[in-house]
Amino acid sequence: MGELVRLEVTDGIGTIRLDRPPMNALNSQVQEELREAARRASADEAVRAVVVYGGEKVFAAGADIKEMAGMG
Repeated sequence: MGELVRLEVTDGIGTIRLDRPPMNALNSQVQEELREAARRASADEAVRAVVVYGGEKVFAAGADIKEMAGMG
């Protein structure tokens, strides 16, 4: 799967895990990997439900402002 997002499937439950420390800021790469994980979960007939998990303390900080500043 991706470098920052992964899909794990156990007993029909897909868990999409974000892993971009420290706050899981949603840059372009994380967004694309999230889309791909969602596509894979949708295509997998064994997946009956999906949980998106960012961590014990923070789900995601939101948009990556540093990346957005460089977009013009």
